[in-house]
Formats: sequence, C-alpha cells, structure tokens
Amino acid sequence: MLFAAANRDPDAFTTPNALILDRSPNRHLGYGWGAHACLGTVMAPRALTALVDALLDTARVLRPGRARPAPAYGHDAHLRQSSSQAGCVSGPTAAPGCHTDDMLASRPLREAARAVVMDADHRVLLLRYDENGGFWATPGGSLEEGETYAIATYRELREELGVDEEAVQMGPRLAERSKDHLVGGREVRQVERYFLARVTATDVDPCRATQPDNIREYRWWTPAELHSTRETVYPVGLADLVRAVAEGRTPDKPVVLAG
Repeated sequence: MLFAAANRDPDAFTTPNALILDRSPNRHLGYGWGAHACLGTVMAPRALTALVDALLDTARVLRPGRARPAPAYGHDAHLRQSSSQAGCVSGPTAAPGCHTDDMLASRPLREAARAVVMDADHRVLLLRYDENGGFWATPGGSLEEGETYAIATYRELREELGVDEEAVQMGPRLAERSKDHLVGGREVRQVERYFLARVTATDVDPCRATQPDNIREYRWWTPAELHSTRETVYPVGLADLVRAVAEGRTPDKPVVLAG
C-alpha cells in the first residue's frame, strides 16, 4: 500500500502546508509520473496560459470607477431605483435628466491611438482585416501602461507597418471617436484619438513589422478612391477627413467621428 503525500510530504518539505513561492529546494510533484501521470499534464499548462493572457488583456483596460450609492431594495426584494435613476433607459428614449454616459461609466475604458498615415501625394494607407465580413482601417491600437498617445502612435506604426520613428513626421490630432465593443469577451468603451502621420511609401516595410496581427493587406488609397469605394472602411467619415487634409483644410480642432 502506498500513502502518497506528494507536495505536502513532511519528510521532503519543511512546513509543507505553507505557501512559499520561493521554496528551495523544491522537488515538487506536479502531475505525477509513469503509470500515475495525470492526463492534464499537457492541457493544464495551455489552459493556464490562455487564462493568464485573458486576465492581462482585461487588466490593461480596467480603470477606477466613480463611487456610487448602494442600491436600494424594496420590501419585495426587487431592486428599487433611486429617484435620480428611476425611469432611466439608454438610447433616444432616455427620460429627461437621465445621462447615458452615467449608465455606461461602469464599463472599462480602453484608450487607443490611431494614425492617419499619408504620403506626399495625399494618399492614405489602410489595413485590411477579414473579421466581420472584411473591412479596412487605419493603423493603431490601445495604449500600454505609462504611454502617451504620441508614444503609442509611434510604437503602433513600428509594430504594424515596420516604420522607424525617425521616418515619421507626426502632425496634429485630427479626430476622435468613442465606441463600445467586445475585448476579451467583455464590453468596453474604446476612446480613440487619430493623429496625422506623414511618411513616404518606401518607409513602410511590412517585413519588419513585429506585430502584424491579423492584417491581410496593405493598400494606399487616393482621396477619390476612398470616397467612391463600396468596401467597408473604418472609421466612418475618414474619407471626408482625408479629403480635407489633402486640400489643405486641416481641422482647427479634432473632428468627432460617429462610428
């Protein structure tokens, strides 16, 4: 008969029931061995890796929320709205005094920097993705911890286009957009800022891109092509913005894009 204590064997470990992350020596028994090996030996590390990746993605978009009063409950145990929230619904049917932004405040905020990449001929560079039936979009992505929007823009251009920072002539902030969408299975409010970035076509080298992600195609568009295309392009309103810049009508303040 075998009485197995595994990692809690007092003959092998001092204070075996204590959690000591830097225990040394640590001849632990993780998934068994030989005929007694656990079938999860291969799957468990992969599952844990996926879990940690998902948690890190969530952690990057979390922000402190505003303090809210505790919900009041009626005698029938149903949630009773406070007088300031009673009758509040989101969307165009919201009652007077109800603010949709307040009801969405609990959603995590995800800040993103995007570049409207244009060359000397006023062409704009867009990236094609296959998701949701296929679409074109500007380069960019979410800010990393401690980054400014400008630093994030330079980083995204390097990661997605292989463009060196020295080759980028960074211009003004052209636009901004707020949109709710799913990240890691959770709905977040993404706030994007769009910056004009001037480069030459020869500066773009996808072979040097370190994180091309799911990019399927790189394409330079003229303002006329962007206006006439029937393909899906995000953000909505980009064609008008690019045409304005090409005609020397750079906005005095950032344009608010709808979608």
